[in-house]
Amino acid sequence: MDSVNSEGCQKFFRKSHLRISRKSSALFLKFVIVTLLFVSTCSCISVKETENFQASCSKYFIIHKVGLKNNDIDRTRNKNSEQNDNTDENVSERLLYPPEKSDFYVQYSEKFGIDFDGTENRELLRAVDNWLGTRYRLGGKSKSGIDCSALVQLIYREVFGIEISRSVGDICENDLTPVEKESLQEGDILCFKTKGRRISHIGIYLKDEKFVHASRKHGVRINALSEDYYRKRFVFAGRVSKLLLSRLRPHPPAPSPKERGRGGPGVGCVQR
Repeated sequence: MDSVNSEGCQKFFRKSHLRISRKSSALFLKFVIVTLLFVSTCSCISVKETENFQASCSKYFIIHKVGLKNNDIDRTRNKNSEQNDNTDENVSERLLYPPEKSDFYVQYSEKFGIDFDGTENRELLRAVDNWLGTRYRLGGKSKSGIDCSALVQLIYREVFGIEISRSVGDICENDLTPVEKESLQEGDILCFKTKGRRISHIGIYLKDEKFVHASRKHGVRINALSEDYYRKRFVFAGRVSKLLLSRLRPHPPAPSPKERGRGGPGVGCVQR
């Protein structure tokens, strides 16, 4: 009896163990499958997140680079605009004071002892420079010798295309409209009494009280109205009248060979 019971118990335990083993195996398989599914799902999610992260990073870098490029472009544009502004200012300066013009006026400022600012008549300065140093000769009107009235007449003819009278008396009486000394402009004619009671000498005003004239002792030169000799003998200043300005000569005739060699009639000035 006891042996039968022991065998039955053994069979029962064997069957139970088999059932438990089978159930455990099934559960284990389920666990493994679930674990694998979970791991694969997590992997997919992580891959997706990684891809999204990489895409976000790429977008960020692209935007950042584009932003940098845009900033570079903006900086370049600003720089170019500043350069263009500077260029415009330089162009404006060049138009007002071209380099060759500036050099021109610097040269003549040093040569004449007058502070020219770039607004003066270039042809007048050239004409004055052309005659400077020419010796004085009464009645002369060439490079070999010239008097004060001929100097004024020839410069007006060459620079302004205006024909004025030949003698000092006729110029002062007929060709000029008086102007105040404080209102002098370049090209105005200055009249002096250097001998006797009559006006006997004239010159052309330049700037800063300086004028060019043909001096009896020194020839064609530049002096100042503030010098005692000329300040005491100055009578009045005149501007070529408007009626005379209409008598323009676009191509004034040059002095003839005879005039260049021998000079004209003695109708010049008397002064030191």
